[in-house]
Amino acid sequence: MPILNGSFIFAADLLKEVKFPCRISFVKTSSYAGTTSTGQLKTLIGHDESLFNQHIIIVEDIVDTGLTLEK
Repeated sequence: MPILNGSFIFAADLLKEVKFPCRISFVKTSSYAGTTSTGQLKTLIGHDESLFNQHIIIVEDIVDTGLTLEK
């Protein structure tokens, strides 16, 4: 599950190398106003299917506050 926008290219290259059945979904989140984090995570594009009992790989381009991974 790539976090848009920065991880898109890497996730596409990664998926080319995966040799087992899988699917890809994208999410887009933001916690920034300008160049500083507000501490509040907004989901701009979400995932509407249940992730219960699924193996998930999260591909993120930048981890600074950890808010995206926490949610």
